[in-house]
Amino acid sequence: TETLDPEAAGALLNQHFADLEACIRPTGGVIDKYMGDGLLAFWGAPESLADHPQRAVEAALAMARAVRHRNATAASPLRLRIGIATGEILVGDLGAPTRTNYTVIGDAVNVAQRLLEMGHVASPDHETVIVTTAACLAKIAHRARPPVRPLGRHQVRGRQGMVELVEVLDPVAGSAAVTG
Repeated sequence: TETLDPEAAGALLNQHFADLEACIRPTGGVIDKYMGDGLLAFWGAPESLADHPQRAVEAALAMARAVRHRNATAASPLRLRIGIATGEILVGDLGAPTRTNYTVIGDAVNVAQRLLEMGHVASPDHETVIVTTAACLAKIAHRARPPVRPLGRHQVRGRQGMVELVEVLDPVAGSAAVTG
């Protein structure tokens, strides 16, 4: 947004969010909120979805392809960082008595945000980076697991102990397509 006026930045973000929403909704995901140039989405509520980790990865890969497609002809290419975590969350209206917001909270929400941040460090020059935990990946049926690049064990801010991380790669276009 440094080189764009506010109206142009708003138009770019609206189109970007529309592209991402078109990847999230078909997998059963729900966009919780937009936060600046990012968004928070979740799977498995209000209806439980046993395969929510697989659906989240499928949406992430679709988002990577959408960004790659957009960037092929865009004057200002975008970069995308995605963090995927799984675990129990609370979904509902939260906030102060005078102002509530339908949202999600829980450790998995915090971990997903930290993994997104780690994408900036794991592959800083890549167009798109999808980071998840090995434990999340293990919840996806073996035949449906995408290829990954191990990132090793890391201390995730706000968590005790080390977490095994992986970068999800695009099985259709190969790692170069996901990683720019």
